[in-house]
Amino acid sequence: MPKKFSQKLLSTRSNVFSGDAKAINMNLGTISATTSPLRIIGVVPKNATITGINVLVATTITANDTNYWTFAITNKAGNGSGSTALLASSDSNTTKATGGIGITAFDTTALSLTSTSADLNVSAGDCLVLTATKSASASNLVDATIQIIYKDR
Repeated sequence: MPKKFSQKLLSTRSNVFSGDAKAINMNLGTISATTSPLRIIGVVPKNATITGINVLVATTITANDTNYWTFAITNKAGNGSGSTALLASSDSNTTKATGGIGITAFDTTALSLTSTSADLNVSAGDCLVLTATKSASASNLVDATIQIIYKDR
């Protein structure tokens, strides 16, 4: 018996709601200066592939070529010695006016992942850390939250 449209639609929707994509959310509080030491976002609970990384703050950060933030997220592995970058090292992961992003308060803003797909594969126990570098007088990242979206592999 052929599947009816509603059966196909239900099947497709069930994949969306079955929990295929998971998230690690870490509220880092207010970041007012370059993060040193690094801020731990979380530990990966199982072997996975990173499919997205978002930033969320409580105040709007207007794009500016002088006063801006640069974001980097590194997989430090399970022993802290890793150095794999999960984000593209380009202006797309800054709040620069030229090539960067503005961040709207209380709205998730997607960061650009590395184009090296193998670098997005993480293992259970890997520790992910954020480096947020402040340039000049960039506005504080109030109540900053980083969201890592992943799928099991």
